[in-house]
Amino acid sequence: MAKTEVTLIIAERTIDSLFTFELLSAAPTAIVVSPHNNRGPRTPDHEVQHARRKFVFECKTLYAAKANTADWVVRVPRPQLADYLAHGQGSIVYVLPADPSNRMQPWIRTCRTDADHQGRCGACSNPGRRQGAVHYRRWAGQQQPVSSAPVETRLQPWFNHWAWCVRADALERYLVGNPALTRKVSGIRTAEIPAPDRRLERVPGAVRLCHFLGAVEQDHDAIHGVTRDSIEDDADRDTAVPEDGLVGLERMSMQSVADLQPVKDDRRLVVGY
Repeated sequence: MAKTEVTLIIAERTIDSLFTFELLSAAPTAIVVSPHNNRGPRTPDHEVQHARRKFVFECKTLYAAKANTADWVVRVPRPQLADYLAHGQGSIVYVLPADPSNRMQPWIRTCRTDADHQGRCGACSNPGRRQGAVHYRRWAGQQQPVSSAPVETRLQPWFNHWAWCVRADALERYLVGNPALTRKVSGIRTAEIPAPDRRLERVPGAVRLCHFLGAVEQDHDAIHGVTRDSIEDDADRDTAVPEDGLVGLERMSMQSVADLQPVKDDRRLVVGY
């Protein structure tokens, strides 16, 4: 029996925007550019040439047969992935959004690996009021319009928790080992990775986005001498950066982005700080 065709749940442009907000909250001095919009003399390498830390991100999105009932999946075109690897770009970071463990209450974000004493994820528990926009973003679900939004939209304020980062080469190894995840979509070999949070956690080398961003924040502040205000109402929070975030930071950064190859419909994000 043929598989049911899946439909788009969240536009990739929306995922790009959510990711960029979270990244710039962690690294406010960062430059974000798109290779597609930087041809000629102002290539991405020129844009971020003075950055101490550089990354290239490929954000993917969610699909499902029916938004409120069917399983969600993340689509990854295999030819695109193979092309990156063929040009030595295995450290490109794929950002894979997850299906929250409770779609109706995506603010519930228990953590099994780096939890604080209340079982919350130490990397992304609610920041204090003195952190301004980030604090209000995390509490946005208590009021309109988020509180009455569709489930796939309601997760937006907590996107930092419901997404995973994985290097292109590690993702390829996972897909090679799980051939049943790949089928042809509009004539293109495409992996459809189950999006439940605990399924994405099983991808070897995957790092939860909030853990990765915790390491980015620490690294960014050390490089630029930034001292953030202490948060009195978060005094009991464990602020240690999770180990997987620190490892991911080192493995996912690039020395240079000069060799990025142009690709059709390029949506990559080049980041430097």
